[in-house]
Amino acid sequence: MDKISLPFRILLVVFLVFAVLWFVVLRPKPGDDVEPVSTPAPGVTGLSNATDDAKAAVAAANAAAARNEAAAKAVGGSSTTTKPSSTSAKPATKPAAKPAVPGLAADAAPGDPSRPLLASVDAGKVAVVLFWNKNASDDRATRQGLRRVDLHHGKVVATAIPLADVGRYEAITRGAQVLESPTVLVIGAGGKARAITGYTQAKEIDQAVSDIGGTGFEAKKAFHHKGFAKVADDACKDLGFALDQKLDPPTTVPALSKALGTAAVELGHSRNRLAKAKASTPAERKLKSALVAFADKDIKWVGETRAKLKAGVEPSDAFLALVQLETEGNDAYVAAAKKLHVRGCYAND
Repeated sequence: MDKISLPFRILLVVFLVFAVLWFVVLRPKPGDDVEPVSTPAPGVTGLSNATDDAKAAVAAANAAAARNEAAAKAVGGSSTTTKPSSTSAKPATKPAAKPAVPGLAADAAPGDPSRPLLASVDAGKVAVVLFWNKNASDDRATRQGLRRVDLHHGKVVATAIPLADVGRYEAITRGAQVLESPTVLVIGAGGKARAITGYTQAKEIDQAVSDIGGTGFEAKKAFHHKGFAKVADDACKDLGFALDQKLDPPTTVPALSKALGTAAVELGHSRNRLAKAKASTPAERKLKSALVAFADKDIKWVGETRAKLKAGVEPSDAFLALVQLETEGNDAYVAAAKKLHVRGCYAND
């Protein structure tokens, strides 16, 4: 090393330094020609996932809307799409409907014949129900009075029910016991009721209807009839009085036969007054004809009853048959009298 000249030694040192630098610093590293791998910025990965989820949700919503529209078209409906308003509107709320109050008819069990009667009361009518025994004279007379009750052009419903069937009308008799006959129940709105026990007349029933039903059911005031209507009204009141006298008929053959003979004479007088009275209008002539025909039939029925008594028929049986004929035979003159408002022919005023 000492034999090498100084300049040469300096050159050799520079070369060695350069060689070291070449291997350590300046030599190219493997992979310098490959692009660097990019790494996403913080938050980019989450945003990408959220976007993908949103796209999936939109696709699901579109599919659901398509299915709903197809279902609506299948049942004949229509599908409409509305754009959301820029301002939020409060949903309209309807007041809750009040529950319907159950009527009286709802208390009637299935099969209870009270239901139609109570339904009529629920509809604003007044029901008049008679529980009666056709074999009792008071009951038959009350039944006759029921036929003369003012029905107020359909606002009053009247019916007669045999006493033997009282148990079937539980919805009616639950609050008003029927312990005897005849019993008349007058039932108004809300179940308000009045019971009339024992024999009663149309006038008393009409007043009860007015008390229960109110001003719309007030009993009609007496009419001041003139001409034939006045004669007919008086004659009908006589017929009604004669019927009232039969409530407690004599039980022996001689006494009953005598009473029937007196009744026949009274019927004859009424019949003659009617026949002599002048009927001016078609309605009056129709009523006159019906009343005279009834009087003739009743006189005949009384004579036949007296004959039955002489033949040995029991007085009660003979009398019951007579009353039944009279009750069923007055429909024609009652209908004609109502057209002229001749109340004496169908109400005991």
